[in-house]
Amino acid sequence: MEELLGKWRLLKNERFDDFLKFTQIPWYQRKVAGYCGIDLEITNKGLGKYEKRVNSTFYKTIEEINFNDNYIASGTTLKKYSYEEDGSISVDIKGSIVHWQERIFYKHPNLVVEYSWLESGKSKSARQVFKP
Repeated sequence: MEELLGKWRLLKNERFDDFLKFTQIPWYQRKVAGYCGIDLEITNKGLGKYEKRVNSTFYKTIEEINFNDNYIASGTTLKKYSYEEDGSISVDIKGSIVHWQERIFYKHPNLVVEYSWLESGKSKSARQVFKP
């Protein structure tokens, strides 16, 4: 888990527009997102709690990652369940309209955030690669 901690800058998106479209982000916001840099920071808050900060022109958030075997509310409609798996952070996200999984892991020398979901019965995925 230690290799996930720190400040990261977006290196590249892979099929990220597909993911944003799935989450029903309007096309003009998706276009802005495709051109924006993204800074991500993960910090250890102790006792199995982490914090993920995302900062970009199109999206800013501070998310609590808590390994306590419970779904937690985030915002008005999202419920998140986080767990640690093989040194990565996995999150199951249930919104009022869509449902997806997010996995954060280290692949030397980068941090990878991978998104996976079902769309029309087919498995889909996207990822963002961040550099230190």
